[in-house]
Amino acid sequence: MVNYATQRRSRRGKVVHRTKHVDIITPLPTVPSGKPVRSNGKRYIADILTDGMWEGRRCFIFGGGPSLHNFDYTKFTNELTIGTNKTILNFYPTINYSMDVTFFKYITSQDCVDEEQKIAQERWKNYNGIRAFMDQGLSKSNNTIYSVPKLNTRTISFSLEQGIYPGNNSGFGALILAIALKANPIYLLGFDMKIRENKTHCHGGYPKQDIIRLKKRFSRYIRLFTKFQPTFVELGYNVINCCIDSAIECFEKKPIEKVMLMECEQTAKPIITAFYTDDGLYKKHAERLIESCKKFNLEYDILIVEDRGSWDLNTKYKPSILRHMLYKHHPKPVVLVDADAIFVKDPTWFTSYKGDFAVHAVNWKEHGVKRRRSPELLSGTIIARNTDRVINLINQWEAGCIDSSSNWEQRVLQDIIGEGFDNLPAEYCCIYDTMSSFVPDPVVLHMQASREVRKLKR
Repeated sequence: MVNYATQRRSRRGKVVHRTKHVDIITPLPTVPSGKPVRSNGKRYIADILTDGMWEGRRCFIFGGGPSLHNFDYTKFTNELTIGTNKTILNFYPTINYSMDVTFFKYITSQDCVDEEQKIAQERWKNYNGIRAFMDQGLSKSNNTIYSVPKLNTRTISFSLEQGIYPGNNSGFGALILAIALKANPIYLLGFDMKIRENKTHCHGGYPKQDIIRLKKRFSRYIRLFTKFQPTFVELGYNVINCCIDSAIECFEKKPIEKVMLMECEQTAKPIITAFYTDDGLYKKHAERLIESCKKFNLEYDILIVEDRGSWDLNTKYKPSILRHMLYKHHPKPVVLVDADAIFVKDPTWFTSYKGDFAVHAVNWKEHGVKRRRSPELLSGTIIARNTDRVINLINQWEAGCIDSSSNWEQRVLQDIIGEGFDNLPAEYCCIYDTMSSFVPDPVVLHMQASREVRKLKR
């Protein structure tokens, strides 16, 4: 990393350093807020992503250049990806980013001028990834969009809360966003910055597009990438241009075929995650969970969250934490367990599971236990993959938790999902006492810390 020569100024939430080339903003640690819409009616990118969450993982950014015409996107399904503008016509990336007012109007207009626009609007409607727009007032009336705050000075920011410097084109802004997430290396595709046989884009372009003006803009875009390239190098970021005859010459060039021969990141071994409030009781349980993960060499990512004032409200962090981890660790599956869980055996079933969402539903009546719901879905252990279906389900779950102040989060989930899930073996979500009589060989035990909480409040 860079040896910063000076620290220029300090503010709440950020520290600004100066390099030879541009300023660097570093943030204070954050966790996902779980608040889907703020008081001003907007969602912000920091509400769903956290600073540096893709650290050290490769990311592919798709521009709109003609080199991507008839491109095979299928090999990128299990990669971290950022698309720009019309990428959604051909592929659903992890994030679709734009700073283009023209694209916003194109995707939201009631009057479609051609078939491509109709297709784009339909695919946008069905897209369950992160719709990110540079904050230019575009998202005030559209809470399906996440606003990216705009910095007006030439800056590399590692603070999503503060925002990014978007430059003068969506491709550059997408690159700066990937760096804020600390993805590394970063591969650029479709960054041609040239017109090929009168074809300006891999798609049909935009209404009233002027080729002469576009050529002039390309020159400005190229100068911006060239200006920032030395700082990328200083910071240790490896930016590789996979468009071999791109007019951008400041980055190393490598054919995408060679890149894809490199070791694939996908793995069946999941990330274990949980969250807890920083109090004595749940912290103690979380420490036991971490020790059990270490015992079986399980990769884990466990968060401390702000106490919302009650057990019920704290459990309603679940959908936002699960979604956050699916975006952070994609394409790996994520196992969300309650912080009072403990692994007593190696959870080998998780590695063999090929579906996208599994929880356990216990039929209490079969075991002579009187419960209001039978079968009852237990959300203490969930395994999920980042698919459109699952993200859509999580969004509904989160909205249901907000709308239902009285209903327990797992009941909200059960009402939404119905029977649309794979049944996790009971051994992987075993309540230590009520299920011990019919689950003799548990793998994941749940110790029901909530009972201790209720006792302490009496």
